[in-house]
Amino acid sequence: MATHQAAGRLLQLISRNANHWTTHGRAAKPRWFSNGSSTQGPVVDPEAQSSARQRFGRMLAVLLPSSMAAVLAYGFMNPDDQPLFSAASPRQVPVSGESVVNWSATHAAHPKRYYQPENQEDVEAIVADCAATKRKLRVVGSGLSPNGVGFSDEGMMSMALLDKILWINPDTQQVRVEAGCRVQQLADALKPYGLSLQNFASIREQQIGGYTQVSAHGTGATVPPVDEQVVALKLVTPAGGVLELSADRNAELFKLARVGLGCLGVVTEVTLQAVPLQTLHEKTFVASAHKVARNHASWLRNSKHLRYMWLPFTDSVVVVQVNPTGPPAKPSKPQSLQPSNGPATAVAGEQPGASMSAYGDVEQAEQVDER
Repeated sequence: MATHQAAGRLLQLISRNANHWTTHGRAAKPRWFSNGSSTQGPVVDPEAQSSARQRFGRMLAVLLPSSMAAVLAYGFMNPDDQPLFSAASPRQVPVSGESVVNWSATHAAHPKRYYQPENQEDVEAIVADCAATKRKLRVVGSGLSPNGVGFSDEGMMSMALLDKILWINPDTQQVRVEAGCRVQQLADALKPYGLSLQNFASIREQQIGGYTQVSAHGTGATVPPVDEQVVALKLVTPAGGVLELSADRNAELFKLARVGLGCLGVVTEVTLQAVPLQTLHEKTFVASAHKVARNHASWLRNSKHLRYMWLPFTDSVVVVQVNPTGPPAKPSKPQSLQPSNGPATAVAGEQPGASMSAYGDVEQAEQVDER
């Protein structure tokens, strides 16, 4: 009721101010001016009596109250659940019509609220606030998934700023990272220790949280998906608080949360089991579809990694076979480490001419045509 009364007073004030600009056909009221002499008298402003000024005043008298009434009506019928001048939760990024699009441009979202936490405390505060206000929240990684599992028009939270590598233990060959750490960033940090991840996808821009939560996979019949590398994780939940999960602590929930797709809570930290670094040999060739079908079983047995890429509207298939060139490197503590943004030092297992592929360190790449 008080809001409606205030709106009524505001409309009256606007109407009076608009009437001030027009005489509505009557003679303008005298205005007093000083002409520099000691005598003053009423002087009529001729500009106030012009027909153009009168028409402009009448237009304002109609448009201003109508516009304000329309704004107030829209505000009452479409209330905004956001505060006017401040964010509702910590680290909320102001958004106004922006779109979030995935890497393949197959899905997009227009979130009302977008969060970018910088630490564990931020995540806990955001989750608690959304739970208290019954607001939907989805966690997005690098947006590389071809589906929209992390997208929402309500609330989204990016873990990109939680990207630290917390510790690396060369004895147990395990590493603890924050969920926003990139796969390439982690692979680079593991190399000086003679370690690597057991499996990689075709690209390395994923965040570890999303990478494991969707159970990403690489190639190879004997290489498990990446969630099998998860040894422990930290999960922020709206009802159960912060949970530390592992095979020894809440094992049943741990198995579910390893591939939780963000449904059980927000993963903020992950412990991964690494493996000794190996140098690989990659052989790429083109074969006919008939030859691929005939040799598939033997190629699968004899290749650690095997990938096919069919060329549409042809009978040609690109075949990629990758195998180790020798025994794995022996994990050890690095002699010295440069800062992550500095130049790289010599690392265990690195060979002259080696390059990074989707599988690990590729010492030599061979390309042949076997059609």
